[in-house]
Amino acid sequence: MKELYKDSRLTVEIDYYYSKNSCQNGKQFKYKLRVSGDQPSAPTFLNWTMDYIDCNGNVYFQKNSIEIWKKEGGIVDQMVIESMDYMFTATSMENPFYDVSLSSKRVYGSGIKVTTVSKEAIGIDGVKDLYLGEATQLTVKGGLLGIGGEWVWYEGDCGGNKIGTGKSITVTPGGTSKFYVRAEGKNNITNCAQATVNVDKRSKPPTSIMAHSNICLGDNALLTVGGGSLGAGADWIWYEGSCGVKRVGQGKSISVKPKGPTTYYVRAEGELNTTECVQLTINTYDKSIAPSAIVSEGGPEICKGQQIKLKVTGGNLSSDGKWVWYSGSCGGTAVGTGPVMVFSPMTTTTYHVQGEGYCNSTSCVSLTVVVNERSEKPDRILAPTTVYKGNKIELTVAGGKLGEGAEWKWFKGTSGSGSLLGSGASIVVNPRKVTNYYVKAVSPCGETENASVLIDPVKSHYFDKIYSKRPNKFLHLGYGFGVEMIQYAEYSKFSTEGNTSAGINYNPSNVSIQGLGLKGEFVFHPIMKEFFSLGLISSFSLGTTPLVFSNGEGERSSGGAFKEEYFYTKLNVGGELAIGIKPVKFLMKAARSFQGNDYKIQFTTNGMSSPKYLFRRSVSQETIGFGLRLGSYAGKGGSGRGNNLDLTYNLTRDAGGKSGAWKSGGALSWWIHSAIKLQMEAMLNPSESPDNPSSNSYKNACWQLSLIFNRNRFY
Repeated sequence: MKELYKDSRLTVEIDYYYSKNSCQNGKQFKYKLRVSGDQPSAPTFLNWTMDYIDCNGNVYFQKNSIEIWKKEGGIVDQMVIESMDYMFTATSMENPFYDVSLSSKRVYGSGIKVTTVSKEAIGIDGVKDLYLGEATQLTVKGGLLGIGGEWVWYEGDCGGNKIGTGKSITVTPGGTSKFYVRAEGKNNITNCAQATVNVDKRSKPPTSIMAHSNICLGDNALLTVGGGSLGAGADWIWYEGSCGVKRVGQGKSISVKPKGPTTYYVRAEGELNTTECVQLTINTYDKSIAPSAIVSEGGPEICKGQQIKLKVTGGNLSSDGKWVWYSGSCGGTAVGTGPVMVFSPMTTTTYHVQGEGYCNSTSCVSLTVVVNERSEKPDRILAPTTVYKGNKIELTVAGGKLGEGAEWKWFKGTSGSGSLLGSGASIVVNPRKVTNYYVKAVSPCGETENASVLIDPVKSHYFDKIYSKRPNKFLHLGYGFGVEMIQYAEYSKFSTEGNTSAGINYNPSNVSIQGLGLKGEFVFHPIMKEFFSLGLISSFSLGTTPLVFSNGEGERSSGGAFKEEYFYTKLNVGGELAIGIKPVKFLMKAARSFQGNDYKIQFTTNGMSSPKYLFRRSVSQETIGFGLRLGSYAGKGGSGRGNNLDLTYNLTRDAGGKSGAWKSGGALSWWIHSAIKLQMEAMLNPSESPDNPSSNSYKNACWQLSLIFNRNRFY
């Protein structure tokens, strides 16, 4: 440490670190300080200036300042002050400090310090031991250039053979030589600094052979000496196989064309010495031939989660080649090497393969592996809540997912051994008994578990809520079949046939015939609303005598027996109009009927038979009726079956040119939609002879009683 500043209260010392290679990226110059004594409590700074030679040979000055006070003052003992800011780059120190003073302010400043005269160099730096032909850079060490000065270089003696100027110079001496440098300017010329460069004229061994060590068969390789140097009268000599045996060339570089792996050697050979050899082996490689295809034993399709084995076919690899596999694109993402690969792609992927070696990469062949998604099992089967016997229903798959090439297969019966019904997301079936239906996904990737539903159909005419389950009903179609009992009554005449007076017309009397028959009915309402309906009603019936089961034979109450034959047909066509509200409507009806009668009867008394009496007549009548319709088409509370009761007062007369007087009557009809219809009608025939009281009896009334099992459809 050197004393930088001292007074009665305070001493400051400074210490410099000097570097030998600061300008060659070595360690920097730096300084640190040490303070002892009583520190001032007011702002106080120690300022000084230093000079050094920078890397360009200039004198550089720098003003420095440190803080030596603290607010509360106090005694310090050898307090060290150092910082990264206290470092600088230089070749040498000229003056470590001067102009030292205390101040209440910091003082900073720096710059080049102009000198008028040059200062001689202290030496020359550089490599001073060389082989013949090698170069070296010589650099001025120390010294200082004055105004207008420059460094001048000489060879042989100072001031003799001038060879250059500048701080550095590069020389390639042909032998041992002396070099000088001095500063020359208008104000002065310094003394020379001198350096001797020793030159060894022997050859220097090479360090390597520079060349591509791997080449393709048939190509040339350029071999070049690396490192070393040639001595007096020397040259580079090349050998093949071993050093000094088979000479193949001379010079710094040679071109060779090996037919296989070959080792080459080179050394310097001259008047003064022969160096050791260096060697390099050149490897030769042939070219690969492109493959012809990629094959897979099981085909290019797999199911998700499965593996696939791919194999290269055709082609040929070079000695250093290998089959390289890529996915996506040729040369894209490498996924493996070798003639056979096993992959587990999760999606459809294209694989490529090519031969790759030092000399070439062949063209690719490719194969697309199709990955089929597996199906997911269905969650359930959607089916109607209520199923009626004989009605078709639709079953639909819910949940699940079809994989590639998969379809839903429907079965009925025991799960796993049922019979195939069809395929698709839904299917229409017509169950008539308790049946188990199930569905599963079937694909090349296998089958899923199945979903099943048990359908237990019920009789439709018990529970089928036809009207209520169609909120937008408008159109109605109905049909039915049943039985009827009728009585046809008329005040008319009989005729006879047989062995007595055939064809004789007897006096008029009450004709009353009973019949038992079958009846069919068809009903069509083009509009049917609770408040308004308009319909067409038709029926057809045919029948015979109620004694058909006893061959038409019966006992007379007055004694004796009788036998009758009867066949009738009846067609009724009409319409109706109902207007009102849900529980009650005003009803109007109009109809026309056509009835054909063929009746025969013969009496037997005491073994004697009467003539056979005949009544054959076809009659056409027209009827109008007025009344009420009680009930609802939709049933009680808007749900369930419609339940209606029709009560009408009827007027009937013969139709056509023989229209007669209107005959009064009535009708009652009770019908439950898609169940039954019970109908009763009666018409009194007024007496043709008021004096005959028997003509007013019930036997002279026309009536019918029918029971129909019907079906009703609403749309």
